[in-house]
Amino acid sequence: ADRLETQCVIDRPNGLFVDQKWADLFPALLDRVHILRHPGYNIAYWNAMQRRVRFTGTGWTVESVGFAPAPVRFVHFSGYDNFEPGVFSRHARHLGHWLLGDLMLILPLFRERLLSHGFVAFSRFRYAFGWLGTSGANEHTPHEAAGRATAGPNPFGLGLPTLAGPDLSFTVQSWAEWEAVRDAHAPVLAGQRAVERALEPAQPGAFSLQGTCGMCRIQTRFDMDYNYGLEYEPGVISPNWRENCQCPCGFTTRLRGAMHALMTMIDPGPDAALYVTEHVTPLYRWLKLRWPATSGSEFFSPAHVRGQVYDGVRHEDLCQLTFGAGQFDALLSFDVMEHVENLDEALAECFRVLKPGGALLFSAPTQFEHGRMVELVEVLVDGSYKFLREPEYHGNPVNAEQGALAFRYFGADVLDRLRAAGFERAEMIVFWSRSFAYLGRNSNLFLARKAA
Repeated sequence: ADRLETQCVIDRPNGLFVDQKWADLFPALLDRVHILRHPGYNIAYWNAMQRRVRFTGTGWTVESVGFAPAPVRFVHFSGYDNFEPGVFSRHARHLGHWLLGDLMLILPLFRERLLSHGFVAFSRFRYAFGWLGTSGANEHTPHEAAGRATAGPNPFGLGLPTLAGPDLSFTVQSWAEWEAVRDAHAPVLAGQRAVERALEPAQPGAFSLQGTCGMCRIQTRFDMDYNYGLEYEPGVISPNWRENCQCPCGFTTRLRGAMHALMTMIDPGPDAALYVTEHVTPLYRWLKLRWPATSGSEFFSPAHVRGQVYDGVRHEDLCQLTFGAGQFDALLSFDVMEHVENLDEALAECFRVLKPGGALLFSAPTQFEHGRMVELVEVLVDGSYKFLREPEYHGNPVNAEQGALAFRYFGADVLDRLRAAGFERAEMIVFWSRSFAYLGRNSNLFLARKAA
């Protein structure tokens, strides 16, 4: 037991994996130790292929070579994630119904028990040993072993700036601050581009890379391709890291970074009232599961009635929300603000519906070459549009055929407009991390807080 206080570590090269090797010594060192060989105990992903679980209609039995059928006593749900209810264990994703049979029928029962016993609240607790914490390492792991790990520093341990190798995350409150940080860390920014080039294949195509997902909180593989490729340099097409780099959980760089920031910089309590400007998306479902008081909406068309529900989905216009004043702890909007006609009206509405001390977190396509917004469309007095550039339409989850017209690209001057809307503090978050696969240019978020 004394050894487990300091040496319950993950150090596979030296033959240690938490308590397991030490537990092997119990029968030799301790009296009155019984080795339980009953196949109904400790059914888990590593032995489930040798134990066939069957549901009899009234109970559960297990069959294993060398043993008579026996009742199931307990299942060890190692690697089960309540946010992936169809996966028995994230450590063995290949195990499904066709391999595990009736054992998979236990999963919804286990999930129901977790939810009824406070899972949502307990899932918000910090991991006691600092996984993904400020140390940047799993403190179960000794320092010499941690050096071999791929998980790097938490990019949202944000000061001004937080810097570790090519990883760089910082917040700025003005264009002048952005210029100062950019110039001070020009070699680091150049190093980031070199890291990205080294990951890119010789010929454009699909590829993958390893990293840690800030939403799943595990090390995993991210899939990339050249869809929506960008020409940062003349004649050279680069991957669009912001819109790709997808974790098996389904979320790309843009949303993984946004949720990472939500959990670390806003950190809503389990009962927090959130409003997100989407409803038919996987992100809405992800938020709703973790914060049950989350509200969502979509914008269908100007002809729809604001605040009405159509086929289970609420219609809202961000410039004229129907929610009451001071209703939400946080308002989230990801790549929506560029599609509203009147940005200042939308920001004022966001401010109105937030509680004192509430926070607005949003993302939008940005261009920082000149520090100011790039307007793409002018709305004329009669309501018609004058296109200042070729019309640009983005994806629209409720109208895929028509898409959503983009009115602007954002610049750092939106910080002034946020303050003009009433927000006490407004800042732009700029983040890049190889460890968390937050790569590419323009990985930015805007965070504004209402005075308490």
